[in-house]
Amino acid sequence: MTAATLTERYAISDSLRDCLNPEVCAYMEDLDRFLTEKGAMAVALEGITGGSKGNLLSVLRVISNATLGWHKPFERLCRYEFMQSRSAGGTLIAEMSERTVVRCLNALEKAGIIGRFGAAPNGTAVHYALNLPVIFERIRPFFEGLTTNNSKSAVAHGMWERLSSSPILPELGRFICHFFLERAQYGLKKVRELMDSARELMSGLCATAVAFAQAKALGDTGEKLQAKADEPFFVPDKKNKDDASALKPNPEAALAYWDKEVRDTEQYRSYLPNRTKNARGKMANWLEECRKGGLTEEQIRENIREYVQRWYYVKSDNRTLYVPTKKGKLWETRMGMNPDFEYFYSVRRVVVGVLMRTSLPGKSISGVTLPKLPANYM
Repeated sequence: MTAATLTERYAISDSLRDCLNPEVCAYMEDLDRFLTEKGAMAVALEGITGGSKGNLLSVLRVISNATLGWHKPFERLCRYEFMQSRSAGGTLIAEMSERTVVRCLNALEKAGIIGRFGAAPNGTAVHYALNLPVIFERIRPFFEGLTTNNSKSAVAHGMWERLSSSPILPELGRFICHFFLERAQYGLKKVRELMDSARELMSGLCATAVAFAQAKALGDTGEKLQAKADEPFFVPDKKNKDDASALKPNPEAALAYWDKEVRDTEQYRSYLPNRTKNARGKMANWLEECRKGGLTEEQIRENIREYVQRWYYVKSDNRTLYVPTKKGKLWETRMGMNPDFEYFYSVRRVVVGVLMRTSLPGKSISGVTLPKLPANYM
């Protein structure tokens, strides 16, 4: 690394981003959306003084978009970038005065919500990051007690459970704290030390996340999962003994089959099975919907296989969904990289169309294998 390279504004953060694997990048994107679009940031600000909630939230959105949104653990920002009107995380942020920005940054740092280190000669440009361990502890009581009485709250709760249980979260939190606790100032020697340490930590983060997910997958998707996935999706209803043909959904079997299909694709290494009570209830409802729609169990299984396989290949431009609510309004949401069933259920009226318009590599949308073209084609 040369001195010239070190003077580039994004030299540090870009280099760290390049160390990340796709699983960690996807997790950081989802985390940014959860914090900025699902109300988690606003919950984390409860009880914090030193600025209006709107201004504090605007500052946090800028930091979250510049860091997590761009697959970076921290980013160098000057005060002007907080002051000017801009769009961050899909939200238009109003212009703020320098005094307001400074007051908000000080309040957020005092509360432990953000961390910052390093300084330019004029003292206005430093590196910022969200203190994820503190944020998640502040929002934990709210999301653990969240009542999922509508699709919006159900998606937020599902994202909370998935993101908070991921092994990437504590590793990423420890990585960020490593820098902010040291309060590093940038000299050439110190930057080199930081970079060596950062690469080592980032490599550990990626390896830990993947190893944990793979170990959990092996534990959850062995013979026990296979046996559960082979069970029928509909079983005799013991409460209706007079009708031998009466059947009820077996959501545990269907969820196990969903998880088995995710495992078999070998595309979702950071996927963690979701067997919550909410997930079981939604799967039972979905199975009933499918049966009333005239689908056989074999057709339901085939649909699950198609949805899981195609999910990975949905293009980024097609991952923003507009879902109609009961009141006729459109709710904007975005597909994560992992095929989470609870999320699928909440947006099923729209996402099924997106998935079935997505083709697998080497195949048409209908699933027919495409002929190979000669090497000199075009």
